Amino acid sequence: TSRHHAMHQTKTIDYIILLKGDVTLLLDKDEVRLKPFDTVVQRGTNHAWVNNGNEPALLIAVLITSSHIKHKPRIIFSCFTFSNQTRYNIVTV
Repeated sequence: TSRHHAMHQTKTIDYIILLKGDVTLLLDKDEVRLKPFDTVVQRGTNHAWVNNGNEPALLIAVLITSSHIKHKPRIIFSCFTFSNQTRYNIVTV
């Protein structure tokens, strides 16, 4: 959608935990302001992350490929930070 330039959709089930910062999760018709240690379960919905603060936010994510993808399932562990300019630094294990 054109709601935000960072809107995207993935073919994974994502477990995201905000560790540090002030972040809003934007959805097509809603938004949720998160505080540290809030957890989000994303099930392939269109979404974007917005950093409301002046410092980079720190999030940890576990992404699990969904069953409708043709290759074998994978689990991806990531830790990422982003600033209010939406620059991501992603570390994947």
